[in-house]
Amino acid sequence: MVLLIILAIVASILMMLFILIQNPKGGGLSATFGGFNQMLGAKRSTDVVEKSTWYLAAALLAICLFTALIKPERTAVVKDEIDVQMKEGFTAPAFDSQPVEEK
Repeated sequence: MVLLIILAIVASILMMLFILIQNPKGGGLSATFGGFNQMLGAKRSTDVVEKSTWYLAAALLAICLFTALIKPERTAVVKDEIDVQMKEGFTAPAFDSQPVEEK
């Protein structure tokens, strides 16, 4: 469970970085740093970044859904405890009617 949460956090951070690199009008950080294309050796680095963003979004969705499926169910236990207390005649503790002495 903790591993899935860590993976979701890492995927979210990476997706934020990839989104910040992009700009739909062709500006953005990818155009500012012209050496980015030469470093990767790809002529269309914006396509790589866009595809990576989509893959990370799909991975984050899958991680979140899987985490929700394996989440331990606690509501049934709470409902059972409430039912037991109702059957036993559970009452709230009474307030002490005597004044508190000041020191």
